[in-house]
Amino acid sequence: VLKLLGGSVKKRRKARGLASYGSVSSLPTSSVSSRPVTRHHDKRRSHAIDDRMKKAKDIKSINKRFQRLESHVVTLARSVAHLSSEMRTQHLMIQEMENIRGEIAALRTQTSMAMVRSQSQPLIKDSELPALSNPSRVKKLTKFFGTEPPLIRLFLRELGYEKYAIAFEKEKVGMVELPYLSEERLQKMGVPLGPRLRILQEARISVCKDPIYVV
Repeated sequence: VLKLLGGSVKKRRKARGLASYGSVSSLPTSSVSSRPVTRHHDKRRSHAIDDRMKKAKDIKSINKRFQRLESHVVTLARSVAHLSSEMRTQHLMIQEMENIRGEIAALRTQTSMAMVRSQSQPLIKDSELPALSNPSRVKKLTKFFGTEPPLIRLFLRELGYEKYAIAFEKEKVGMVELPYLSEERLQKMGVPLGPRLRILQEARISVCKDPIYVV
């Protein structure tokens, strides 16, 4: 009886041991032991991939910043070049304006000197060109000579401006019409400022007091 009881007890213990063994290690030992190792490896690999992606993004952003900086530098260089060209152009314009001012001042000086000389020189003598601007006397001279004498050419020759006689003859301007001409009209005819001032002054003043006797 004891042997039987002891054998049954041993069988129960063995059965319990096998049951516990089956419940704990029913899965293969390789799969149980490899699970935490593979999970740790996957985490490290995912971290490495994340780091690479972050580095790639950083490199792209840095490249974009460099490109923007290069474009800004190029734009700045163009602006500086444009500004320098504008400054050179402005400097040349200022020089041209100064030259024009100098020329205008020189012309004013020459004009004033010509006017002073014309005022200091004696007028045409009455005996040389008598009553050149008197219409009735011009008609008498025309009747006497048969044709109108070249009084305007003689008048300009005495003033030293005979080279402008062609312009007066072209416009059919004689000594009768000369006192009625304006300075603008003489300017259109091509007479410069100094000569036209003196011509007008002499034409309006040179009136002979002595009568002409036509026989």
